[in-house]
Amino acid sequence: PDSPVGPFSIAEVRLSGRTGVRPRGFVLRSFCDNENACRELAARWGYPTVAGEVKLHVRHDRVVAHAGAGGKPVLECELLDRDMISGADIQYIASMHLARNQDDGKLVLVQVDPDFTFLKAERGKPRVILLDNDAFGAGNNLRLANPISATFTTADVTLPKIRYICNPELPAMQGTTKVAA
Repeated sequence: PDSPVGPFSIAEVRLSGRTGVRPRGFVLRSFCDNENACRELAARWGYPTVAGEVKLHVRHDRVVAHAGAGGKPVLECELLDRDMISGADIQYIASMHLARNQDDGKLVLVQVDPDFTFLKAERGKPRVILLDNDAFGAGNNLRLANPISATFTTADVTLPKIRYICNPELPAMQGTTKVAA
């Protein structure tokens, strides 16, 4: 609820993989309910963010998430069989965003490593009701087959300065440049 651009909610779909030996999540698209947040997230961290509706409903037996754009749902999912866990059990991986470098306009992968201070954490079984591949730019290339786990957390999230950018045309170990300490 507290940020320099006011309160906002964000929903995103990421593909997980590895950059070298480290896991990373490539963000396909994010939907956000605050246009100022959309602009800042895109300009400062390369988030592929568009305006949309994001809703989260916490019920006694499940957590229900919904994202939409222009009145059309693009993502609906639930966390079932909720179990309380420690925030220390959660390790959200850094994300990678395809963006244009401000210095030369070339495409780069921007690595974003948010800092999380967990206040509450739960884990459970995911149930994906709707995933609009076209809304996330995935076309026929994304097929959700076997969701494994889901988490629901309350956390303070800090987005630090960008530490690394990568040339998407080179292997990670060759094309990565450190830009901040």
